[in-house]
Formats: sequence, C-alpha cells, structure tokens
Amino acid sequence: MGNKISELLPTVSRSFKNYNIENRSHRFIQKDKLPAAPRHDSTADILEKFSKEHPELYEAQKVKDNVLDERLKTLHVDSTGKNQDIVAKKLPQSRKETEDPEFGFDEPASIPEGKVTLRQTLEFILNHQKYPEEYSSEQVAKEYKLDPVQVKNVLKHFQTFELHVSNEFKKRNEKAMKYLSSQRQEPTVYKLAESTDISKEIDKKTANK
Repeated sequence: MGNKISELLPTVSRSFKNYNIENRSHRFIQKDKLPAAPRHDSTADILEKFSKEHPELYEAQKVKDNVLDERLKTLHVDSTGKNQDIVAKKLPQSRKETEDPEFGFDEPASIPEGKVTLRQTLEFILNHQKYPEEYSSEQVAKEYKLDPVQVKNVLKHFQTFELHVSNEFKKRNEKAMKYLSSQRQEPTVYKLAESTDISKEIDKKTANK
C-alpha cells in the first residue's frame, strides 16, 4: 500500500503544478516588468558598490530613455565596395558520386617519422606472416623507423585473416575463386582444408553476385 501511495504522489503533485498553466504563462509574459535573473555573488557585490558610489547613474540605467530609443531607430549601416579578404569559392561542378576509401577514410599524403598508416601496418603484418625471417620485428622497426618493442607486440598479437577452402570447393567453383582473387591487390594463395562449412557460405555469396 505504501509503495502505491508513493508512486501516486508525483502524479498528483504534477497535476496541481500544471493546473491552468497556459493562462498563468500568458499572464506572466504580459507583465510590464519581468523579474530579473538572480545575480552571481561577485556581480551583486560590484553592483552594490556602484549603487553607493554613483546612485544617480544606477537609477538612470533602470529608466528607458525614449530619446535614445528614437535615435536608434534612425540608425542605418551601409556597406560599399568589396571585402578583399572574402574569396568566393566555386561550387563543385562534378555530379559523380565519390568512391569510399578502401579503409574507410582518406590516407594522409605525408606520414611523420615514427608513424604508419593502416595500409602499411597490414602490409608488414602480412609480410611477417608469410616470411617471418625476412620481415622480423627488428627489420620492420628499422624500415618504418618505429619502436622495436611496439612492433614486436603488434606482430605478436595481431594477424591478418586467411581464407581456407577445400579442394572440392576449388573444383566446383572456379568462378568464385576468380572473384575472391580479384578482391586482393596481390595474387592470393589459398590454403586447402577439408572443412566444407566455409564453402557453403561462399557458394551463397557468389550465387547472389
């Protein structure tokens, strides 16, 4: 019972709080002088000091100056000539869709020393997998000017994916093999396996092409 009452109280209080809220809002907005927002303690001290030192100026800023208001209505600002700092850029004329970058973002034109791109990282990881003696961690670190310890950890914990297909699949799906080879920039060496689970998945994908 107590839980139900505690759940009901916010609903009841909200109903009283929102009662006739639209009319009350209009009356509040139509007031000639709205209440000022609360001042910060530091601002309040400065204003209090100013009101004591210059009471006439402090009271004058509270009253609307109709003369200044009329002058402001007659003020106009005209701009002539051209601004030399503003250069109008032409809109692109080509309506062709831009192709998405291979790795999802544009690669930098220049690479700072001690840094590598995602493409370079994948290249030396793949080379290390194929030729571990020629592309050792020391050789990679020397070639790309990287920290040998970091390179060693990268080669230890990261590898590229390898596709394993069976002899049966290669014989039955020459078209699929050509398609898979075209997805790589270099000739792909496919390792043979007896499992046919991946063969079934590739059969489905190539059938939709």
